Amino acid sequence: MRHSPVWLIAPALASFVAAPAFAVQYLGIEQAQVRIVLGVKCHGGNDGRPDASAAPALHARAARACTGGRRVPGTIRSRPSLCGGERGEHLRHLRDLELDLRRHGPAFPDAAFLRKWAAEHDAADWGHALGRLLDALSAPDLQAAPLAEMIESIQEKERRRAEMVDAAEALYAKVGWDAVTMDRVAKSARLSRALLYVYFRDKNDLLHAITERSLRELRERFITAAGEHATGIDQVQAIGRAYVLFQQEKPYRFDACTRFHAHQAEGYPAEDACAAAGDAVIRVIVEALMKGQADGTIRKDIGSPVQVCIMRWAFTHGLIQIASNKTVEIARQGVDIPQLMEGSFGMLRYMLAAKPGG
Repeated sequence: MRHSPVWLIAPALASFVAAPAFAVQYLGIEQAQVRIVLGVKCHGGNDGRPDASAAPALHARAARACTGGRRVPGTIRSRPSLCGGERGEHLRHLRDLELDLRRHGPAFPDAAFLRKWAAEHDAADWGHALGRLLDALSAPDLQAAPLAEMIESIQEKERRRAEMVDAAEALYAKVGWDAVTMDRVAKSARLSRALLYVYFRDKNDLLHAITERSLRELRERFITAAGEHATGIDQVQAIGRAYVLFQQEKPYRFDACTRFHAHQAEGYPAEDACAAAGDAVIRVIVEALMKGQADGTIRKDIGSPVQVCIMRWAFTHGLIQIASNKTVEIARQGVDIPQLMEGSFGMLRYMLAAKPGG
């Protein structure tokens, strides 16, 4: 039988009815999210009953069987959400996700699907948080326990994992990735090498965790840069400069992104999270290009926004690498690197800009 998230979290639902509000607040999820995790679609009342016509209803009924016939409580009010307290935004994402699942499936969304969906619907942070929750609840070593205890265990594991990634990042910034080893990370994090391998399969798995962080930061930088300008073409220019600044301020994170985009998929679970984070970065650029075409500042005859985004990304990424790795050669030609960067951005702007009356 195909397993879905409901089989993994059903043991915890037995305590959900009696669990204090603290447990739900501690986790930061709401009843609607529990329904999504279970694959349950509820209509009408708020008694937690699934729509009998929905495919996930069978799994929801199985979950109730595991809880001694008790239902998940109907309504949990005024709790923090996965959007950092922005309840309205959180509920909007849930509504859009539920509608999409009804129309297109799948019946049992997993963490990878949620991250990909969220990246495509400008909800990357929300999807990341919900995906991480599903990952934790899908752990093979998850045992039946009161929900509050499960929450504490999951958060403790997340805290430890974050500390390990912090240690790896610090070494990355100090000695470069090629010199980083699992032994050095374990020593820096003050934990055993065996425990590090419990959380990360190998060094590449750690790199994926750093890459995901890096791409999420890059997206935030792009959003901030674009938000400071009104026209699409100015937003695109600002995003390019933000990319340069990202490399200058966090060269190890820029390098992590470069390594990820150059590597071949190897089946690591974290690869999906990185891919979703990368899609979210691209979406910011595409939206700026689309805005420029809509407001008349960017030409419409240069191809699709996605194609233009990839071309501009390739140009800017290569320019940054040359400027940072070939400084001696560039200086020998009598070229000033800051002027080279600005001249390049000026050329790109000229190529993108709509002609007056065009």
